[in-house]
Amino acid sequence: MSRILMEHGSLPLSSLRLIVPPVQLVSAALWEMVRQGAVMYYGLLEEFIASVLDTVPELLSYTERAQLVMGLRARVVLECCRSDDFASPQAIQHHLNRINTYITNQDNETSSAEVKASMTNFLQLVHTLMVDRCQRDVFYQKVFPTVFGPKYDSALEALMRKFLFNLQKLLPVPNLEQVDFPLAQSLPLCLERVRRLHEST
Repeated sequence: MSRILMEHGSLPLSSLRLIVPPVQLVSAALWEMVRQGAVMYYGLLEEFIASVLDTVPELLSYTERAQLVMGLRARVVLECCRSDDFASPQAIQHHLNRINTYITNQDNETSSAEVKASMTNFLQLVHTLMVDRCQRDVFYQKVFPTVFGPKYDSALEALMRKFLFNLQKLLPVPNLEQVDFPLAQSLPLCLERVRRLHEST
């Protein structure tokens, strides 16, 4: 294995799957998406995070959940609006619907007025960007780099790091003793499968 690392600088994915637990492998991939700013995957990332948080909401506070989910999806919307031949209004509306659905599906007692106001302001901004090319040019030249630039990306990274850390705490990697007991119970079955596999080759 050290020879492969020396020649290629990293392990192939097939090897990583053998030595890295699945949750850590997925977490690393999700982390790299955010760290590298791969906005094209943020929609997929947001869907994964939202489904995990629907199941285990205590991984983040309500405000952190809203900031991470809305922040990722908002970044996608702003990238769609940025180009001259930006995505169709229907594609942008799909992303806005995801944000709105997330907010409306939250418990009214936990949802904050600040989050709802932020959503309303964002919807107004997107509407302006879609209908006023001059305002759009000014926004992307002057406002976007400061409001949605490195500080915004750092805030998303911090929230993502906390989400992944809490997820890994929730699903820890079992140690040898934890794996050994179930394996010991089914060892005869495992040995029989190995024997059959060996015979078939």
